[in-house]
Amino acid sequence: MVSGLVIGVMLIPQSMGYAVLAGLPPEFGLYASIFPPLMYALLGTSNKISIGPVALDAILILSGLSVLAEPGSDRYLQLAVELTLLVGLIQFLFGLLRFGFIVNFLSYPVVVGYTSAAAIIIIGSQLQNLTGVHVDSANVLDLCYQLLLNISDWHRITVAIAVTSLLFIFFCKRLVPKLPHALFLLVSTMLLSGLFHAGQAGVDVINSVPSGFPALQFPDFDFAKLGELLPVAFTVALMGFVGTMSICKSQESTKDKRSVQPNQELIALGLANALGAMFRSFPVSASFSRSAALREAGALTQVSALVSSGLIAVTVLFLTPLFTDYPLPKAVLAAIIVMSVLGLFKYKEMKTLFQQDRKEFLILLVTFVITLLLGVQQGLLVGVAVSLILVIYNSTTPHMTELGKLDGEDLYRNIHRFETISVRKDVLIFRFDAPLYFANKDYFKTRL
Repeated sequence: MVSGLVIGVMLIPQSMGYAVLAGLPPEFGLYASIFPPLMYALLGTSNKISIGPVALDAILILSGLSVLAEPGSDRYLQLAVELTLLVGLIQFLFGLLRFGFIVNFLSYPVVVGYTSAAAIIIIGSQLQNLTGVHVDSANVLDLCYQLLLNISDWHRITVAIAVTSLLFIFFCKRLVPKLPHALFLLVSTMLLSGLFHAGQAGVDVINSVPSGFPALQFPDFDFAKLGELLPVAFTVALMGFVGTMSICKSQESTKDKRSVQPNQELIALGLANALGAMFRSFPVSASFSRSAALREAGALTQVSALVSSGLIAVTVLFLTPLFTDYPLPKAVLAAIIVMSVLGLFKYKEMKTLFQQDRKEFLILLVTFVITLLLGVQQGLLVGVAVSLILVIYNSTTPHMTELGKLDGEDLYRNIHRFETISVRKDVLIFRFDAPLYFANKDYFKTRL
């Protein structure tokens, strides 16, 4: 019960912020926090994760759909709903076909490089809301450059709200970590915005959120655009599953009576997203920050999902009319998003890989740079490709070494690792650390 209330309090501001990040109205995030988690609660194999909107899915949606329609337009909203259904169908089908092993194709360096670059892109995407200046840009680097050129046009009140919000969250996380700082910030700024008429002062605000649930409706597919949606859908489906599985594994305990089942997770996520599409949701997956809070709150069953969904349902039914009189500054949502994704930048993991394995770090670096310069979909694709190339290279040029007999023992070991070892002059004994097949036979002959 308590854990469900904790997650519900976290989800209200986060879900609205991630919906805006995806180029959608804030109510899409609220809907995504009500219906999909209920389906996952019935079918999922982990009771220690929180399903709902996440930042990585949101930025993937924005990057994939913004080339097909203007974010926020009716066409864009329709495409988002169609995308959600496609993501659900792909995940469900992969689960039925027992494709849970696909999680292995995304190596650790690819995930670290991708998420770190995505964190920068997400933060960059919020700079316009933080400054009150809107510019056209090709990528996050160009956006930063354009904003610096137009620094004199920054809206002072918006910047003041943004800086205050960022500092408030920063200090709350360190001084009073148990305080629901995001919700407290959202409510307090709405009150101040209404009292001082922030919208009339030029601050971008959200002043209209529909009350009640959307009607149950099957998305009206435009099959002519299906080919354009499929690459985005595959990317969102894959990253949503990989993210969920990594969080499931990190939250698992040796005391758990059942382990996480990848194929069942695909089915649960697929049906959760398919149901969400019927209620104007956008794709969902597991959130690390909310899952960590769920575990700290002592969640033992899926009842927490029922409680959090119920709390957000009450918000949608009875509290959304307040936005008319007490509008929410977009700078506040931007600050919440920025502070939520800072943890996605994996500096320590980058440093560790650089020190321990330069090949793995190269994969990380390539994924990071391509994602940052070309976009999240391209970065993920290139990262997976480079990772597979390295796997193929390692299998065609495996480690091999000469063996010698340890003195006084009937054991043969690498001659370069032991001093007290005897090497036979009449026989060459060696170890080839890979199966011998057509791709490495020439390397085998050359080294031999």
